[in-house]
Amino acid sequence: MAATTLLVVHHYALATRPGASLRTKKLGGGALLGASAMLYPPAFSAPTLSALGLWVALPFALVVPFLWLSAKKVPAEGASPLLWAGYLLGYECLFRGVLLSGLVEPFGTWPALAMVTGLYTLAHLHKDAAETLSCIPMGFVFGWAALETGSFLGPFVLHLLIATSYERFAASRQPA
Repeated sequence: MAATTLLVVHHYALATRPGASLRTKKLGGGALLGASAMLYPPAFSAPTLSALGLWVALPFALVVPFLWLSAKKVPAEGASPLLWAGYLLGYECLFRGVLLSGLVEPFGTWPALAMVTGLYTLAHLHKDAAETLSCIPMGFVFGWAALETGSFLGPFVLHLLIATSYERFAASRQPA
């Protein structure tokens, strides 16, 4: 567990390091989170397409208006969908794959969801307040999706859609 903690700490040091390139932050951070997750591989199953579609499409449709409204307040990071995918794969593997699946058995579903959502929210403290607060409901949605589909792939796809959509909205809404 010490190795995982060390990798996660290095990720957040990298994510908040001034002067680090966006590519370094996203790909390096995703690799560190993914490596830490691989020390304790998650139980993985392939979700059905119908379950995956439901747990991606419905929450995404509900959150799009909020993404659009908040996008004008924050400048776009400029990350490509590929950078986001590399970053979020490690992120979701750790949070919804390893942590959530590892906490459900000893603590139960709701306490595990609350603990992982709390950690997920803390991981966003370096972001603006609206994004950090949005992690509370979305953390539960991502966690519930992982539990219902038996995989972190649903939360990964949903998180990727949210991040890339927000990037596009923010880029299109910034004054010229």
